[in-house]
Amino acid sequence: MYNRRFIVTLVELNTGNDKEIKDVHFTETVDSANGKSIYVYYPTELQIINDTGMEIEIIFFHDRLMRKDYDDNPDNHTRIRVPNNFVLQDDIALRGGIETIIVKGNILTGTATKNLIIEMIDYKRFKR
Repeated sequence: MYNRRFIVTLVELNTGNDKEIKDVHFTETVDSANGKSIYVYYPTELQIINDTGMEIEIIFFHDRLMRKDYDDNPDNHTRIRVPNNFVLQDDIALRGGIETIIVKGNILTGTATKNLIIEMIDYKRFKR
């Protein structure tokens, strides 16, 4: 089982600015007798451990076009508030392939005293 962990530091959270986590999924090119095959790896579970001491807001983007729309029209996007511990298992959001995550600490709700941990669990391979 392949897992990845992303850390958003308490310093990054306490700025109140967006923190972008890129390349949540990744690709692999395999040579075969029939040519090259491209595989994409996506996590089947996402866990956010929020014991930072502040409210965390998050947005998932499935592709660069969605991310660009956020840059151009941020008010058209709604952030998800993350409780102390947040888990997505085999959710449609994961099957769509998360490419980028934007995390923001809500500085109006407190000050982060710990790092935020985002775990991507059990990556599966899909043929592109």
